[in-house]
Amino acid sequence: MKEACVIIIGVSFLLLSGCAFKDQAGGLAGSDDIKRLMALQKSQVVSKEEKALGEFPPMTASEYTNIGDQYLRRGDISRAFLQYDKALQLDENHLGSRYKLAMILLQRRLTNEAISEFKKIIAIDENYVLAYEGLGMASIQQKKYEDAENFFLKALSLNPDSWRTHNLLGLTYSSKLNFDRAIAQYEKAISIKPQQGLLYNNLGLCYYFKGEYAKAVQALEEALKTGTCSSKVYNNLALALGRLGRYDEAFDAFKKGNSRAQAYNNMGCLYLQEGNASAAIDAFKQAIESKPSFYARANENLRRAEKEKE
Repeated sequence: MKEACVIIIGVSFLLLSGCAFKDQAGGLAGSDDIKRLMALQKSQVVSKEEKALGEFPPMTASEYTNIGDQYLRRGDISRAFLQYDKALQLDENHLGSRYKLAMILLQRRLTNEAISEFKKIIAIDENYVLAYEGLGMASIQQKKYEDAENFFLKALSLNPDSWRTHNLLGLTYSSKLNFDRAIAQYEKAISIKPQQGLLYNNLGLCYYFKGEYAKAVQALEEALKTGTCSSKVYNNLALALGRLGRYDEAFDAFKKGNSRAQAYNNMGCLYLQEGNASAAIDAFKQAIESKPSFYARANENLRRAEKEKE
C-alpha cells in the first residue's frame, strides 16, 4: 500500500529515563548540535555562563553531573551534554556522567561515538550493567541483532531482574521475527514490572504479528489499564479489533488516539486491508466531511478504494 494509507504501529523502545531530548535553547538537539558541542569542548571555548561560574569555588565532577541532570530534566540537552563533559574532564572515571553522555550520543544516532563511550565504561567497570544495555541498543541501531542479543544476555547475567533489559531483548527478538522468544521476554519483564504499560503494548504487537488477535487485544487493553493511553496503543488496539471484525470498537479506539477525521481515514485503511472496498469508500468520505483540510490524504485513499472496487 502507498504511504498515505499506512496506519502507524508503535513499538515502545525505552532509553534514558526522564529525557525528552528537546533542546529548549534552540529546537531539537540533533547530531550536528552534539558534534558542535564536542568540538567546542575540545577547543576549550568557554561561554559567558561558564565564565560567571568561575567566580565561585571550583566544582566537583559530581556537582557538574547534578547540574547536567537538571538540564536534562528540563530538556536542555546541549547544556546537559556540556556539564557531563565537564565532569569527565575533572574525573574521567566518573561513570555516571560518561553513561549519560553516551546515551545522549546514542539517542542522537551518533552510534559509533556512543559505543566508544560505553566501552570506556566497561574498561573501568566490567560489571556496569547499563553499559551492556547501551551497547545492545547501539547494536540494534546498526541492525546487528546477534550482537544486541549477546549484550543484553550479558546484562541479564549481571542483573536478571532488570525489566528494561528483558524488554530490550524482547525488541531484539521481535526485530528478528522470533515472536515466541520475544513474548517470553515481555512476559518476564511484566512479572517484574507489571505496572509498566509499554511492556503490554510490545507483548500485544507480538501476538498481533503472530495472528493471535484476541491475545493482542487482551494485552493492549492491559496497557491502557496502566494509564499508558498513547495514540500508538490505541492504534494497535484498533488494528487488532479490526482483525477480529469488531469494527465499531476499532473505530472507538482510533478516535481515542486520533482526531475524528484521522480515525475515519484509519478505518478506511483497515477496511482496504480486509478487502472491503465499499466500507473503505464510506470511511474515507466521512474523513473528508469531518475535516475538509484532511481532503488531500483521504481523497487519495478514496480514489484507491474506488479503483479496487471496480
